[in-house]
Amino acid sequence: MGVPLRPSGPSGTPVSAIAVAPRTAKPDLLRAAVDAGITLFEVDDVAPFIDGMHRAGVARDEYRLAVTVDAPDLVRAVDGVLDGAERLDLLVLGPALHDVDVAEPLAAVLASGLVLQWAVALWPAEDIHTAAGAARARGLPGPDFARIRYGPSRRTVAESDYLRSLGSAIGLTLQGCDTHDDGLLLGGQAASIIEDEDVDDTVAASAELLDEVAAGLGGTAAQLALAIPLCHPQVSSVLVHAATREHVDEAVGTFAFLERVGVEGVRHAAHGFWFGR
Repeated sequence: MGVPLRPSGPSGTPVSAIAVAPRTAKPDLLRAAVDAGITLFEVDDVAPFIDGMHRAGVARDEYRLAVTVDAPDLVRAVDGVLDGAERLDLLVLGPALHDVDVAEPLAAVLASGLVLQWAVALWPAEDIHTAAGAARARGLPGPDFARIRYGPSRRTVAESDYLRSLGSAIGLTLQGCDTHDDGLLLGGQAASIIEDEDVDDTVAASAELLDEVAAGLGGTAAQLALAIPLCHPQVSSVLVHAATREHVDEAVGTFAFLERVGVEGVRHAAHGFWFGR
């Protein structure tokens, strides 16, 4: 089973339900992702990625390229990251810009044709609403998606009535990220994004149990974590980091896992890991 497409943003542009942030530009990894149906890629370094896609035999119109920036001078930021690329399909405004008035520079980069659409990452819902309103006042489209931390232990904000209302009002879709809580739910040692030491400890202590629950359903802990945001109808994609072809294969396998277990089965299995309520 390949990766399905979902409508994203006010335009309803089809995107793969899995977005990949590749940790390497090796052609075999990129080719495997595209062959699996992945069309959305988030990169830090554009030139090596474009070269890797070229060497993998992937045409530019076969994928959408997204880059996140935190500098308020968007024109200069875009010029700096393009590095010879024709365009960015998505300019993602990072968390440092959540309270900055970016309507004017956003209008400039969209008018240039170097950026086709925009999105936001890790912004408070109120600031998403404000920025979308400022964009509309200038005749600009609203954000294509809001990237938000969303996984078994972190679900409250993503499933809030406020974000749901923004979906109805302005066509906002969500991109889930950090599904395994900075690696803690997979037994990693990274600092959690839940800024509560007691919750951190609880999440880390539950890694083995999550693995057991997922295995009992015929999947992996990573697949169960990915399945949580994929069950939400407002989610257009979930961002995963991939360093190897095996990482891509595991992420793609989430859809077969979800088909077997079902939406209610996934939610029931993961309910006990919702520590960030």
